[in-house]
Amino acid sequence: GETNFEMIESNKNLSQQICARLHQHQITSVLVEGGAQTLQTFIDAGLWDEARIFTGNTSFRKGTKAPTIVGKHVESEQILEDTLTILRNDPEHHL
Repeated sequence: GETNFEMIESNKNLSQQICARLHQHQITSVLVEGGAQTLQTFIDAGLWDEARIFTGNTSFRKGTKAPTIVGKHVESEQILEDTLTILRNDPEHHL
């Protein structure tokens, strides 16, 4: 496959810059699987359609907290010991 490299300014509007570059390359769908800060950047900008959240039954006392996200609950499903929750971006459900 083809690989493209794009420069972005790391000090402002990271998610908007990424989406603009994707749009330039006519990419209309993307899966963002990153750390909490990367995910929170897209969430805060409202640049998401669907979130798939896996929740296990292990509690961590330290570490990085999961991103904060609010959306319309679509469904929950038990997968082995984990729960998959699917949310959709719905402006009526924002805080």
